[in-house]
Amino acid sequence: MSTTDSTATCECARAVAELREELATLRDEVAGLQRENAALRDANERKAERIETLETHVTQEFATIRERTDRIERVGYTAVGHAREHAQWMRKHDRLHDALKSRRERFDERLWDLETGEIDVQDVIDAGTNDLPIQTRTKERKTNPDALRGNKKRSTFIWPEFYARSRKTSGGNLIVTTPDAANILAEAGVKHDNETTKRAMRFVARLSGNRDDPNHEEHLIRFEPGERGKSPARLVADAGEFEQFAREASGMDVTDSENDETDTQDDSDDIVGAEADEQMDTLLNATTEGS
Repeated sequence: MSTTDSTATCECARAVAELREELATLRDEVAGLQRENAALRDANERKAERIETLETHVTQEFATIRERTDRIERVGYTAVGHAREHAQWMRKHDRLHDALKSRRERFDERLWDLETGEIDVQDVIDAGTNDLPIQTRTKERKTNPDALRGNKKRSTFIWPEFYARSRKTSGGNLIVTTPDAANILAEAGVKHDNETTKRAMRFVARLSGNRDDPNHEEHLIRFEPGERGKSPARLVADAGEFEQFAREASGMDVTDSENDETDTQDDSDDIVGAEADEQMDTLLNATTEGS
C-alpha cells in the first residue's frame, strides 16, 4: 500500500470517529431536550390542574360573595325601610309634640284667663247657640255694663266696629290692626295700652268661633300676632264670609227681636236695611247702643 493510500485511510477513520462523536453528542442533546420537554409537559399539566383548581375555587368564592352581597342588599333594604319608617315616625312624633305643645300653651293661657276671671264657662255654653260668643258677650255688656271686665269687655267694643274700621285687601280679607283697635277703645273711652289692646283683639278672634285657638281656620275672625318692630298684630276675616255672616245674622236678629223688647228698635233697623252693607252696619252698630 502506498503512502498516499495510507494517509487517505487514516483521514477517513478520523472523519468517521468525529462523526460518531458528533452523533453521540447530538443524541445526548436530544435526550436532554426530551427530558426537558417531559419536565415542561409535567409542569404544564400541573399548571393546568392548578388553574382548574383555582377556577373552581374562584367560582365557589364568587358564588359565596354573590350570596353574601344579596344577603347584605336584603339586609340593607330592610334597614333602609326601617330607617325610613323611623324617620316617618319621628316626623309624626315631632308634629304630635308640636301640636301637644301648642295645645298645652293654649290650655295654660285659657287656665290663666279663667283664674283671672277674663273668661268663664259661659263661653262654652254659648257654643250651642246661634250667636257667636262675641255677640253674646257684647249683648251682655249692652244690657249690663258691669257683667264683663278686663280684656273680654274691651273686645266687645272692638267687635261692633270691626267691619266699619277694617281695610279690605286685594286678597279679599278684612284687616283691623292694633292701632285701629286702640283707636276704637280710645273713642269709646275705654282704658287700654298696647298689650291689653292685643289681648282684647285675641278675645275678639277667640270668641268669633267655638274653638280656644284665636287663629283657628273655622273662626269668623282670626288673630295674627305680627312681628315685633316689623308689623303690628291684626284681626283678619274673609270679606265674603263676614258679609255672608252679617246677612244671615241680620235675619236671626230679626227673629230674636220678636221675643226681646230691649232690642226692638235695633231689630227694626235690621228689617229696613235691605242691602248687605246696611244690614252689616245695623248688625254691628246695634250691639254698641246702650253701652
